[in-house]
Amino acid sequence: MNTKDIIVILLLVSVVLWAILHQLASKYINKSSSLKRLVYGSHIYKNKSLDVANIESIIVAITMINIISFFSGEKFSNFFVKRKFLIFSGLNYENCMLVIKDHQKLWFYIKISSFFMIFIVIFSIFFWLS
Repeated sequence: MNTKDIIVILLLVSVVLWAILHQLASKYINKSSSLKRLVYGSHIYKNKSLDVANIESIIVAITMINIISFFSGEKFSNFFVKRKFLIFSGLNYENCMLVIKDHQKLWFYIKISSFFMIFIVIFSIFFWLS
């Protein structure tokens, strides 16, 4: 077994783990009516499942909220004084704090799936370089 075989195996394992965690995040978003209400500001998707584009946009919004909150700390409320999320009318400072506090499991799924996504990129680069 040479190094290219090991890289391919690690790449496949990373893809499978990323896909599993991404599906868990998608399932969490579709089942959580409170998250949909917080993000969209109404009960528009109360008993409906979201399409892929809306799920991905919620994942990006949750990622941005948590990253901005992590780096800004105490000044997180100032971010919403100057800006608004154009896509998600329901996101204000209070709702973002509820999302951060109440949906830790979703943030965990997103962090771990991003970790494996980075491995996919790294192993793909190693595959083409070796």
